[in-house]
Amino acid sequence: MSSSSLSRVGASCALVALLLAGFALRWPGVGWGLPQQTYRDGMVLSTQVELLRGAAADPGANEFWGYYPHLLSRVVATCVGDYDAALSEPLDLSAHLARASEPWLTARQVSVLASLLAVPAAFFVARRFVSSAWAVFAAALVTMSIFHISFGQQEKPHGPISALVPWAVLAAVELRRRPCVAWWTLATVSAALAIATLQSGFFALGSAGVAVALLLRGSELNREGHVSRRRLVAIGLVATAVVLGGTVRIFYPFHFDEHVERAVVESGMSLGGHPVDFAKFNFAGARNMFVTLYLFEPVLLALSAIGLVVFAVRRLRRVGADVERRRDLLVMCGFVVPYSVMLCVYEDAFDRFLMPLVPFLAALAAYGAAALVARASKPIALAVAALALVEPAAASWRMGRVRAHPDTQAQVAQWIRENARPEDKVYVYPYVDLPLFYSEAAVAELGDDEVVLTWMGYQTRIARQLKLGPAFTVIPPGNAKQELAELGQDPLGRLRARGARFVVIQALGERYRQKVLVKLREQLSAECTRVFRASPFEGAGRNGRVWIRYAMTLDQEPAWWRLFREVSVGTTLEVYALDTPRSEASK
Repeated sequence: MSSSSLSRVGASCALVALLLAGFALRWPGVGWGLPQQTYRDGMVLSTQVELLRGAAADPGANEFWGYYPHLLSRVVATCVGDYDAALSEPLDLSAHLARASEPWLTARQVSVLASLLAVPAAFFVARRFVSSAWAVFAAALVTMSIFHISFGQQEKPHGPISALVPWAVLAAVELRRRPCVAWWTLATVSAALAIATLQSGFFALGSAGVAVALLLRGSELNREGHVSRRRLVAIGLVATAVVLGGTVRIFYPFHFDEHVERAVVESGMSLGGHPVDFAKFNFAGARNMFVTLYLFEPVLLALSAIGLVVFAVRRLRRVGADVERRRDLLVMCGFVVPYSVMLCVYEDAFDRFLMPLVPFLAALAAYGAAALVARASKPIALAVAALALVEPAAASWRMGRVRAHPDTQAQVAQWIRENARPEDKVYVYPYVDLPLFYSEAAVAELGDDEVVLTWMGYQTRIARQLKLGPAFTVIPPGNAKQELAELGQDPLGRLRARGARFVVIQALGERYRQKVLVKLREQLSAECTRVFRASPFEGAGRNGRVWIRYAMTLDQEPAWWRLFREVSVGTTLEVYALDTPRSEASK
């Protein structure tokens, strides 16, 4: 895989093939779990879309209004159909599920399409330092990254930002190489798009700043050239300031709304609507980033570590590199270094914060792989590259299979449709939404928990006569604290007194924080018959949660490995029949 191993046409064809493969890996499973599996941090975008489409008088009163900048939510609000329009005729269950899913699904689809641009971005970042063949290898690592695919399929801006930041950095690199109005404009627009997508986009300005500094330094220029560049920089900085100011004003309107509630931290500040606690600058983030890569991307982690060591050794030995490549590296480091330091220093740097670095890590991995086989023959180099892609390719294919299978909540819903009567009371713990029509009695018990259960919340806005099909009395907890208190010392007895026919409960372990529910499951297991169990894992005896992270640790089973034993997405759910004693075990 030498520098001449791929022509420009060959590299272009390879990139097109990788983009198609990336689309095939991401698009079919983009709707996994919707609308019953939605999480609170994913509600930010859907809430912003509703507020934008509804022209709310005081959107700042909603806590989610200022959580993310509004570029992605504005795009989604434009793309979604009339899911929030009044219905004129009844719809069946599948149609209602699709309608409730639309804002979430559209957000995911936009995220997938935008995040795919990280594939060619990785190629062009790597191409600055390795051959075209190894640059294709870097693009392949992003294409098949289960970490990148997973967050690219979520209704959050972290998928799009993984592409917009590297393209902003690449525009800054080109501006340094070819200073002109066109490249200054592209660098400004790409940085503005990154900033309008997520707060971390501001870090892309570091690369632009380094590019401008190198432009002004240019010692090889004559006096006329210096004057021309200074004029470009002076005018450009003014224009960029205006564009970025407008970007903040349009896509961060919550910063200018006095009614928006600010995040308050005792030992910190509010930055971009998020609390920043100075006490958490304790270097704990480095471990978070390492564990994330270890659990999701072992090949990317190993090869990028090799690339970093090779680079350090070459610099210590003063191995020569052309001036242009060094300057390109300096511009890229304007983003990569400060952003990486922030992730390593801050304790609350979560896994998704790593997304903008994925194309750069892929380029570093390609640099490391190229160094490993620098003296090997072309067939050996090709074999090494192919072998390195086996795990990412297999894991990404497997994740698509897992997400295409009905999730555990859908499996439980199917069992209820086939085995329960509409009047049977089905209590669900702790908070699990099931893709069923809920009866009016069940909806009436929802209380103020609409923000927790997306599908059930949707049904509170739909009259019973607009639902074609049977409705079931599925009752999740109303007010959580009140419900736990009412269950008391004998939760099973309490449910029997309420007339419960079935109980759906997560397979809670002893360490679950709500001990009342742990006791309830123990009582159900001891006194009632378990009539159905849905687990994301193969085998009847395994419990588990898939793609829900509480505390990622090195002693966890790596996510890429677990995929090969998983069959669906979701948490392990059990269904118990309360009127069937334990002695009459189901056959």
